[in-house]
Amino acid sequence: MSQPLQSVRRHTSAHRDYLAANVAYITHLADRFFDKTWPSYTLAALLQLKVVWFIWNLRDFETGDAASYFTGAYLWYQNFGTNIAWSPLYTSYYGSVLALTGDAYSATILHRVIIVMAATLGVLAVMRKLLPPALALLIAMWWAILPINFDTLYEVHLFALMPVLAAWLVAASGDSPWRRGIALGILLGATLLVRNELIVAAILYAIICFVWERRERQQGDAGGKSWRAYVAPYGIPILIVLVLTGVLYSRSTTKGSAALAEFHGKHAVNMCQVYAYGYGQRHPEWRHSPWIECDRLMAHKFGRQYPTLSQMIVANPRAVRDHFAWNLSLTPSGLQVGLFNAMSGSFIPGYHKVTRSPYALVVGLAALLVVAAGGVVLARNWQFWWVEWFRERRALWLVLFAVAAVAIPVILTQRPRPSYLFATTAVLMALIGTAIHILGYQWLGIRWRRVINTVALTVGVCLLLFIPPYYLTHPSDRPILTDYQFLLPFRDELLKHSKKMLFPGYQFGLPNYLGLATSIAFVDGSKISQLKPEDSVGDFLDREKVDSIYLPPRMLEELAQNPEARRLVEDPESLGWRTLGSTARGESRWLLLRRKEGN
Repeated sequence: MSQPLQSVRRHTSAHRDYLAANVAYITHLADRFFDKTWPSYTLAALLQLKVVWFIWNLRDFETGDAASYFTGAYLWYQNFGTNIAWSPLYTSYYGSVLALTGDAYSATILHRVIIVMAATLGVLAVMRKLLPPALALLIAMWWAILPINFDTLYEVHLFALMPVLAAWLVAASGDSPWRRGIALGILLGATLLVRNELIVAAILYAIICFVWERRERQQGDAGGKSWRAYVAPYGIPILIVLVLTGVLYSRSTTKGSAALAEFHGKHAVNMCQVYAYGYGQRHPEWRHSPWIECDRLMAHKFGRQYPTLSQMIVANPRAVRDHFAWNLSLTPSGLQVGLFNAMSGSFIPGYHKVTRSPYALVVGLAALLVVAAGGVVLARNWQFWWVEWFRERRALWLVLFAVAAVAIPVILTQRPRPSYLFATTAVLMALIGTAIHILGYQWLGIRWRRVINTVALTVGVCLLLFIPPYYLTHPSDRPILTDYQFLLPFRDELLKHSKKMLFPGYQFGLPNYLGLATSIAFVDGSKISQLKPEDSVGDFLDREKVDSIYLPPRMLEELAQNPEARRLVEDPESLGWRTLGSTARGESRWLLLRRKEGN
């Protein structure tokens, strides 16, 4: 053999040994990393924190339901008040953060970040009960980087996952009536105080608990206990929940028949809007707003402007069937968005823009194939996997499926909106992770642990180093915050002197964040811009009994079309108004007026 060839072979061999030594070192580090618990939680927390970094500088207030929930939070902030019909546990939490910060925007961002971080760490904790630590971390990181989770439209939906995660973790902590009783109590509390649809999970889990305890007694595992021995493990957690509900109810602004009427109205308005939205997708010729014009459609279809679901079924079962069928057809898209933040379908499963991409279909089919393959291997080796893996985790899987069952009525009656299905998404991730574990162990045996440890640590470090903060690439001009900051110095004066305010309709929700919504009536500013040039702005304001006016840039542009309205802006004193505040930024201008005394 020639000397150059020998030299090449020696160099190749040395290079191979060097690579093998480095791989062995990384594998050793990965094994040590997952030997302890805290490194996984630290890495998951750092990753989630990096993903949401700069949220406090780049995200705006949300309007709609978020602003309505802030009103509940403001009640708690003022005097520990609640509204029992509107997720009082969430609004009391939000209001507590508001008391801590003293500012609506700071409280809104901080309470969101806390929920987001808690959700990621909670998902990691649950996955560690179901999967090897490395695979659990991979699932938690998958959860952490999906914008549909941390950038969800309304925080209340993600908050609703918190008690569910707590119930899962309690059920997973041991096999005893006390743990099952506490988990059941948490689900009942979440039903009463956060999301009413969780009653499905509470009922199913109650049945599971009854069957479990009965089976243990029949098999002699209950140690001769009578049924009375189960009163405390189940009764005390439920009693605590009822007491907490009673305390929050005692602080509610609505009670008795008024609270029931609010529950009824909330449900009826919800059904009106969700039916109209789906109807608009099925019938594009219907061009009305599902949010403010659904009542006419419901009256036409069901004979009532705001029917409940049961009334809809009685009045027009075929229309309800079409509604259910449409929602079911959107389910693949909803699950794709929940798992991959993108969809391959044509119609959005929620209410807001979603990324459309064929990769969602490809990855979704790949995940389905993995679960199917894992199921086949599990079925063929059931005895082994039951004894070695699933038996000690069966309590957690049962409560997982009880909560996942909530998705069925939610999808049928509402939509497969991912924000309504966070718990279902977590269950699907657990199923995918379990299938990967089964397949990995089947192919690699005892080497599987070292392989998945190395992969998980490598992926985690790479994500932490290279993933950009989400809000740097998705900034907002924060128009609502800008208006909030302009009006905030005048809040006390408006509360003291104003009864009715002309306000831009497209800024619905801003009065809630200012703490004005419950004290001042608001007139949609678009009405004044719709006046004809010959119409009197003064007569309109007198007729509406408006005593204060807020004019942001967009409204100022609209008012410029009316000569008298333009005079109101340029010379308010001549029309009996005085300027409370005015400011300009670049080419934009904000103006706040109040009627002079005696006018």
